[in-house]
Parts: sequence; structure tokens; C-alpha cells
Amino acid sequence: MYQTYKDQGLVAVGAGFDWNFPYSCPDWSQTFGLTYPLLNDASMTLINDFAVPYIPYHVILDHTMTVRYAALGWNEQAITDIIETLLAEKSILGTDDPSGDRRNILPERVTLHPAYPNPFNPTVTVAYSLPVASAVRLEVLDMLGRRVGLAVDHPGKSAGRHEAVWNAGDLGSGIYILQMWASGTVRSQKIVLLK
Repeated sequence: MYQTYKDQGLVAVGAGFDWNFPYSCPDWSQTFGLTYPLLNDASMTLINDFAVPYIPYHVILDHTMTVRYAALGWNEQAITDIIETLLAEKSILGTDDPSGDRRNILPERVTLHPAYPNPFNPTVTVAYSLPVASAVRLEVLDMLGRRVGLAVDHPGKSAGRHEAVWNAGDLGSGIYILQMWASGTVRSQKIVLLK
């Protein structure tokens, strides 16, 4: 994935910890032909900063070093979607906004960004973008389609990127669906609650 997007501005950095014989981070990186840096995080600074529960864990930061995606495991579609969203923002930023102020960037379509962390316990951050001001309703449904939570219910959110934090409270572990209605568009994604 790094090879695919590096010429468009993607920077990738790996981190490892608790290395045992026969590998160190540099040895492992060289043996497996990584083309991006692999840091030895023996002090677990990065692991603690990003609250990594297990590995593999992926964190994607935007151009302002804001976490825009964090999830356990490998979800190629979700990772590709967020990388393409961020590179599109960078492209718009580079041509239309010389001030570097990402708040001036308006998305082209209603977008429900990947929730993070995912899996979560008990709170999850949900980000969404609106091309125009719109009423927004973001519900949490169980696998039977019953509403079990409400993350956002706003009569007129401004255009741009917004975030909401939803607390699962006393709900049990399982798969839930985030469903968003805005500007006549419905978007949804799965989230996993692990307690």
C-alpha cells in the first residue's frame, strides 16, 4: 500500500517492540524488504501514545497530525478509503488553500469516515464530512436493525468535517452498525464493541 501511494504524499512508519532472537527491528526490516522505516519502540512510547491493544494495529494521521483512523487488524478497504480521503484533502489544500488551513476544505460528498478505535470499549469516535450545511442523524443499530444508541441528532450542521464520541454504556460485546442520514444520503459502517 505504501508503494501505491508514496508518490502522492503518503508517509509510512512501522513500529515494533519486545523483539527477541533472532531479529531486531532493523534486521527484520531488511530481511523482509520493507521500504519504509521500522522503529524499535522498546520503551513502548508509540504503543502507549496510541493506546495499542494488540498488534497488528494501524493508526493513520492527517496533515495536521490528527488521528483520523485507528484500528486493530487489517481492513484493506477501510485503510484505502481513509488514505484516499486524506490525499484528496491534501491535493485540495495544496492547490486551493495556500494558507494551509484545513478548516477551509469542503468535501465533495457526504462521507462517514472510519470510526476509531475499532474495536472499541466503551467509547468510539465517529467522524463525518458534509459538503453543505445539513441536518444530520447518526444512529447506532444492533444486527437486527434496532436502534440502540444515538450519536448525533442535529438540525443543521455546517459544511465541513465533524466528530462525535459515542459511549456504548451497558451494551454487550458485539457488532453494531453506525448509520448516518445527511443531505438525502445514507451512509453506514460496522463497529465492534469488545468488553
